[in-house]
Amino acid sequence: MTSYGWQNLLYLSIVSITLCGLFVNFWKNQEFISKFSKIYEGEQRVHMGEISRWGGLMMYLALMIFYHLYDQIINYKYQYLLYLITPLMLIGFVEDTLNNVSFSVRLFVMFLTALIINLYWIDVFPIIENIPIISYLLEFDAFVIVFFSLALVGLMNGTNFIDGMNGLAACFFLFAAFGCISLAMIANDLDALLALIPWIIVTTFFLLINYPFGKLFLGDSGAYLMAILLGVWLIDYFGRHHHISSWNAVLILLYPVLEVIYSVIRKALQGRSPFHPDRGHLHIKVYDIVLKATKKPLYANNVTTVFLSIFWLTPATLVHFVYDSQLAIALSIISVTFIYLVINHFTPLES
Repeated sequence: MTSYGWQNLLYLSIVSITLCGLFVNFWKNQEFISKFSKIYEGEQRVHMGEISRWGGLMMYLALMIFYHLYDQIINYKYQYLLYLITPLMLIGFVEDTLNNVSFSVRLFVMFLTALIINLYWIDVFPIIENIPIISYLLEFDAFVIVFFSLALVGLMNGTNFIDGMNGLAACFFLFAAFGCISLAMIANDLDALLALIPWIIVTTFFLLINYPFGKLFLGDSGAYLMAILLGVWLIDYFGRHHHISSWNAVLILLYPVLEVIYSVIRKALQGRSPFHPDRGHLHIKVYDIVLKATKKPLYANNVTTVFLSIFWLTPATLVHFVYDSQLAIALSIISVTFIYLVINHFTPLES
């Protein structure tokens, strides 16, 4: 990387921390909150008081500024990606501010955005083996586009599901990015490696404000942004490196994937809509137990994130050791899934 490239990374750091500070201070204006935003009253709410959910907007703006300064060609592709997801970011921003965008509208925009990305941004798709019927259908272009579009939508929802505790979603994204760095180094893919650096920088500065004191939240827009960046990086990477098993992507993304699948099955068995929010997610159940024992909301919030590190830290760490063995990858996925199911089963839902 040139000295000018490192200089721009420094600019990105300055922009990130400045935007964090501006959003935190701006949201302290109670007159603004009362006039231009609505109090969040979701069933999953665990925080006290009103905190800005514009962390995702901060990350988006910081990256957009950075890509206009950076002199590496590879990043123009990701700058183009940020333009493609602008409608999704706007929908997320409205929801983060007014809390009045229906889930069906957000779901439609998510799928449309994912479809556009797979049609106009992805050049070559990964090869997925050893899935009966699905692997055969993935030989057809139309099915490939729909399949990976639905995968991105699932990842966006899963990331949004785990965005409930200080640092939880951001830590998942940060360590998933480190797992991706391992993959980039394994393939000697410098372009893929450089693409990850600005994402890690903006996430790190967000975490400095978000954890442990919760001064700034990601919001829906932040969850969508992280999922899109991570998802398309993995699709692009495994599309260009067919000699590396694409099941590594499943391992890296396992935590939000488990949240989506478990939540859908759980609600279906309960005869409820999978789109109906509730407090049955693992991180909320753990939080409620710790809160009941300590009576300290902030402490319970932060301890929950640390406790769940087995899911946001372990998979990305395992990638470095198991990436070249299909059996080892499968055993890693099965092991983490089993631990998730056991903990979820034995963690009671506080009334």
